[in-house]
Amino acid sequence: DPDGALLAKIAFDPPAAMVQAQLTDRTDVVGRWLATDPLSRNKDEATVATLKETLNTDPFYGVRLAAAKALRTIGTEAAFAALQASTTQTHPQVRQQVAKELTSFYRAEACTAALALLKSESNPILQAEALRSLGPYATPEVRSTLIGFLSSNSFHNLFADASIAAMRAQDDPVYLEPLLACVRTHAAAFTSGGLAQALDALAWLARHQDDKSPVRELLLGRVNDLNDRIQRAAVSA
Repeated sequence: DPDGALLAKIAFDPPAAMVQAQLTDRTDVVGRWLATDPLSRNKDEATVATLKETLNTDPFYGVRLAAAKALRTIGTEAAFAALQASTTQTHPQVRQQVAKELTSFYRAEACTAALALLKSESNPILQAEALRSLGPYATPEVRSTLIGFLSSNSFHNLFADASIAAMRAQDDPVYLEPLLACVRTHAAAFTSGGLAQALDALAWLARHQDDKSPVRELLLGRVNDLNDRIQRAAVSA
C-alpha cells in the first residue's frame, strides 16, 4: 500500500518543518515532548540550536529533560557545547540530567566540567554523578579529587561510594592504599551496599599486585560478617 508506506515514513521520520512547529506549540506539552525524538536523529546545527532553546526555555521540565537527552544522542561538538551552556537550570531534575549527559562525553572538556560541578554544585546527587564520571580520566587532579572525597562526610556515604566506583573504573593500584585506609577506619560510615562495593574494588585493584596480603587480610576479616551482603561480597572478593 503506497499510502500506508508513506504514512509510516512520516510517522518515523516526519518533515523537519512539522517537528519544529510541534516543538514550539506551547498548547501541546505531549507534542513538544514527542518532537524531541525525531530531532535527536538530526545532527545539523539548526536542530542543535532548537533543542538548546527548548532545554533552556520550555515551560515544562519534562520537555527540557527530553531535550537534554536528545542533545546527548546527537553527540556532536555543537551538542556538547549546547549542554555545556545549559548547566544553570532552575529545576533540579533538569540540572541533574544536563550534568549527566554533559559528563558522559569522553573528552577533556567533560572532565573539566565534572570537576567544576563538584565545586559549584550544592546538590549532593549531582556531585556524586560528577565523581562517578571521572573514572575515565587518570590525571593528577582527578586522583587527588577522588582520594579527597573518600573521607568526606555525606548522607549514606554517597561521595565515597561514587569515588570508589570511579577508582575501580580507572583500574589504577595507586588507589589501593587510600582505599584500604578508608575501609579500615571508616567502615561504619558505609551502607552495606557501599561497603560491599568497596571490598570488590579493593580486590579488583589488588589482583595484579605481587603482595596481596594487606587486602587479603582485610577481606578475611569480613568473611564471617554478620551482614549477609558484606559476607558474600568478601567471599566473592
